[in-house]
Amino acid sequence: MYQIKQNFLPGALALAVLLALTACSAQQATQELAAGDMAPAFTLNDQNGESHSLADYRGQKVLVYFYPKDFTSGCTTEACAIRDEFADYRQAGIVVLGISGDSEESHKAFEQEHQLPFTLLADIGLKVASRYGAAGALNFARRQSFLIDESGKLLDILRKVDPATHSQEVLARFRGAAGP
Repeated sequence: MYQIKQNFLPGALALAVLLALTACSAQQATQELAAGDMAPAFTLNDQNGESHSLADYRGQKVLVYFYPKDFTSGCTTEACAIRDEFADYRQAGIVVLGISGDSEESHKAFEQEHQLPFTLLADIGLKVASRYGAAGALNFARRQSFLIDESGKLLDILRKVDPATHSQEVLARFRGAAGP
């Protein structure tokens, strides 16, 4: 009987720790970012191996968009729509930062194949996506966008993104946030 209790206690302790960690994670997940919050800071490398920090863009409007994977149909549709309307982004003074869990090399190939005129950032391990609540399963980011103002605050968050209409929606929301 003693042997059973001795083996049971470490298992019970492990279960208690697991339940506590799960509860802690659930509590953090319910504390989602909201418009008006400061955008979480980050530093990641782009498709050219150059480091970018969100702080580098203070004083500018920024679209941080998370997407699952280079070269997939939805992600290609989304990126190419932003590319096709990139003149409107420039005219509105909006910096575009696309982020996924793909490598710098994958981003470089994706950029070149689709002639993307904006920065793609490699978030290996989805540490930044996690801070934004955009980390999904299997090292894929969830398709979500964060519109950030010149002071680094979140203007708007798009948690449900349609790749085909995403670019137009972002431009409209930035225009709406700017007022009439």
